Amino acid sequence: MTVTQKPLASAMMVPTRQVTIPTGAGRSVRFAQGVATINDTNDLPYLLARDDVKIMFTDYARSWLPDVLARTPKVNADVRWPEGWGEADQSEESPPPGDDSALDVALKGKKPWRKPPSS
Repeated sequence: MTVTQKPLASAMMVPTRQVTIPTGAGRSVRFAQGVATINDTNDLPYLLARDDVKIMFTDYARSWLPDVLARTPKVNADVRWPEGWGEADQSEESPPPGDDSALDVALKGKKPWRKPPSS
């Protein structure tokens, strides 16, 4: 469990609502007016799997992303990755380009985010 002092990500519920979402045993994320700040890596896999959440990672989260994505079975959320993510973070143990890595598999078939209809 990694709890950080700086935020790892900001999350927004679509449509905007005030709700508390359980993310694990004894854990939850509270969305106030549809927005939440994420400081714990254990909350991220669950939020990434939801299709009603938009997540914007901070550059500070870059070092934790490989561990978080390894624990995320499928990415359904609308995600804004840190600038340069995937280019600067390619390491020698990463699969070569064109190979289906865990992130590529998670992102395949993901629908683009659409603005909800106004009522």
